[in-house]
Amino acid sequence: CVNNGNIVQKTSTSMSGVTVGGICGYMRPTDDSCTCQITNCTNNGSVETQAQYAAGIVGMAGFGYGICTIKSCLNNGAISSSHTSNMLPSGVSGLTSFCPNPGSLTACISLGSLSAKLESVIVHPVAAVTSVKTGFDISSNYYDSSLTTQGNIAQAVTDGSTDLALTQLKTQETLDAVNAAGGNFRLDADGNIQVIPLSYDLTLWKTGTPDDS
Repeated sequence: CVNNGNIVQKTSTSMSGVTVGGICGYMRPTDDSCTCQITNCTNNGSVETQAQYAAGIVGMAGFGYGICTIKSCLNNGAISSSHTSNMLPSGVSGLTSFCPNPGSLTACISLGSLSAKLESVIVHPVAAVTSVKTGFDISSNYYDSSLTTQGNIAQAVTDGSTDLALTQLKTQETLDAVNAAGGNFRLDADGNIQVIPLSYDLTLWKTGTPDDS
């Protein structure tokens, strides 16, 4: 899916525990047997929020149950948070802000600008607040090296992310590397990165019975 709309969320009350994302705010399996997947999605819209967790793709990837996977997604949107509470860790990210569940974040690209009002907010183009104890695998993700990072970035995020100049990101060589890890990207006619739209085979049927002719 693709989001082209800007998201603005403001309130006068506390936004601790609230999550906002360009594609999905809160990704949560219903039990341990479930797997939630977000694949081949693009966020082009900006996200402006006071929420504790803000991201271009998924605000929070799971909490307590199941497995969450994010793969081959692209964020172009600007993500900003004016969250003002220091009571709990807060995050701003291009891909996912909080990933406490088992799962994976693989072969994604983050290009949108990031900003936070408080210096205590963790900011990273790939992932912000993580819980490595849960076995959330972060690998083969790429981001624009000019983007803001701040706070205590987990080693798993650093190891699973590669920062490159935008001109180098927009090369077929880089996209081949991302695609080899499971991505699905190409350069459009203007040289910009895009997720390749999925295609499906359709079978046409006559009313009531298959067409055997």
